[in-house]
Amino acid sequence: MPSVLSSDVDKALIHIEAFRGGYSPDLFLAYQAPITIPTTTLRNLISHTPSLLPLGYLTEAKQVELQALMARLSSYEGRRMYLLLGARPLLDCTFCKTASDYFWYAVPFLFGTYAWRILACDACSKLKWTCTRI
Repeated sequence: MPSVLSSDVDKALIHIEAFRGGYSPDLFLAYQAPITIPTTTLRNLISHTPSLLPLGYLTEAKQVELQALMARLSSYEGRRMYLLLGARPLLDCTFCKTASDYFWYAVPFLFGTYAWRILACDACSKLKWTCTRI
């Protein structure tokens, strides 16, 4: 397993988002960093190897969003919420104070993410059942 501070990280040919099947990208996975990494070290990794950032994060507006996310990731609770729910609730929810607030804010988005997958699996199983009857 390569080191977190490896110089080969910048030479990645394929972006990490391509391997994740459309799931939202994870900074800790992209940089192969433990969740206990100090925030300053994570900021340094991001500034030295921006090619591993999720697609679209190299724009100026997304850089501001990334800085806001990094501020939220400075606490353990923020990192836990990031790993469980993703970046959107941390960035979008202005009234959230506790973990349960973030959870209830993210429920509709999580449901929407998995609803189409459940429907697709159902459709595929019905198609298979129909094809075997013919």
